[in-house]
Amino acid sequence: QQDALWTDPEAEDETYDASGPPRGARIELVKTIMNRNGEKVQEDGILFGFRGETENYGALSVEGSIRDGGNGVLTAWQRNLQFDGGWRANNGAGMLNTPNIDLARRQYRFFVPTASMQGATTEWMNGPGTQFSAGIGQPGLYTGIRVPAFIRLPGTVFSLGGQTAPAPNWELGVQMVGANGVRLNANSYFKGPELSTTGALASAAWITPGARVQANLIGVDSNLFGTHSGGWVDGWFRGELVDHNAGVFRLEPGLIWGNQQIVTDLQGAYYRANYQTRQWLWDGGVDYAEPVSGSYKGTLFFTGSGRYQMSRDWGFGAGGNVRQGLTDAWSTFAFVDNQNDWGSTRAQINHAQDANRQGTQLTVDQTWPLQQSFRLSTAISLLHEAGDFASFNNFGLSVFGGGDLGNNLTLDGNVQWNSQAGLAQGPSTYVNLALNWRFMPGWVLSAFAYQNNAKVWRPLVVDSPIINPELKAQENWNDRGVFLSLRYEFSA
Repeated sequence: QQDALWTDPEAEDETYDASGPPRGARIELVKTIMNRNGEKVQEDGILFGFRGETENYGALSVEGSIRDGGNGVLTAWQRNLQFDGGWRANNGAGMLNTPNIDLARRQYRFFVPTASMQGATTEWMNGPGTQFSAGIGQPGLYTGIRVPAFIRLPGTVFSLGGQTAPAPNWELGVQMVGANGVRLNANSYFKGPELSTTGALASAAWITPGARVQANLIGVDSNLFGTHSGGWVDGWFRGELVDHNAGVFRLEPGLIWGNQQIVTDLQGAYYRANYQTRQWLWDGGVDYAEPVSGSYKGTLFFTGSGRYQMSRDWGFGAGGNVRQGLTDAWSTFAFVDNQNDWGSTRAQINHAQDANRQGTQLTVDQTWPLQQSFRLSTAISLLHEAGDFASFNNFGLSVFGGGDLGNNLTLDGNVQWNSQAGLAQGPSTYVNLALNWRFMPGWVLSAFAYQNNAKVWRPLVVDSPIINPELKAQENWNDRGVFLSLRYEFSA
């Protein structure tokens, strides 16, 4: 949800009413006009939110959106409802997500997702270790540029979970999810197969002030992929000088969590260590991952970096990554930070290389000292990249600046320019400008405009095989837009 933060009641506002229970409201009128690669996109709507504390029914809130064309969002919450015996409850209805127990949320390397739905949830807690939650509804997808929209999908999703603390330092929990007759594509003309699944996650954690170990077992049965299982163990230990994280995992092919994709067909182990003092900061680790199916060989990944703050004005650092296996690659970087009469300066050099391409980039970032209420920073970069068939050089420049033009008017802007991106010819530019005017207590008028004629080139990055998102090396953008909003906020 965008703009989910409320106005700080401690902010200097003479109109703030300190009497009565905490309460507030937010209403925003939004207009968006965009042109994306020749296609005009327009969005009009209203964002709203209301909240208030009550003496007997907890904190009540309603938030949502009204869109021109429909498919708006509406969600109501009741939080921190008190009961005898120390129990507390949170309840929600509308467009929200299926709940997870805390043990499912506390994951170091693997994300256990929730499902977006139109439905209802409830969560009951007693102390730090006892918790029960449930949710059921119709699945859907969030869309929209500035005003959230919700598109419902056929089918039903649900979740049910509970955890307890049966003994000192121990927490045990089970999280169940399911999907029935869910179609994964929102396009009504392309129905595709319907998905039905049931899944369970059992977690056990041993927790002390200086250590934590959590084991997880997962099992899933689906009509499209069959029955599959997996598990992982994560551990953390705080040493006298070094913090350690380590884990092992094995996740069979075909795993799906409700109607959400999770990591699948992967097994291996990892280790991380980090050390920090007032002058020194370093970390390092190793990952190993291979498919359970044996469809390709495993990958070994080493990483490490360090920083030394020599004095108040000077800091130095360096690091690198090495990946061996399906694709061999390595990268390294080094930087220097300096506080000087011209502000704050950082110079960094990066080099990355694999079997098909290599690139070296030098960047210099500068934050300039200006009088109070004004800000200015610049960055320049030089890049040389060579591949099997061609090479190119790129010079980049970006400027960010802004300031408070009086007590109630703020202006910020950003300009980025690159001489060449990848093998595409010609420069690319991105320019934006933002204006915020607080013309009356509680009222803010905002305008944001941008022009983007950019060829986005992603430099070579050497990362871990455990989580390796697939990004396009080059994307072309030619769009511009204007965003207008009139917002009123009240807090007491």
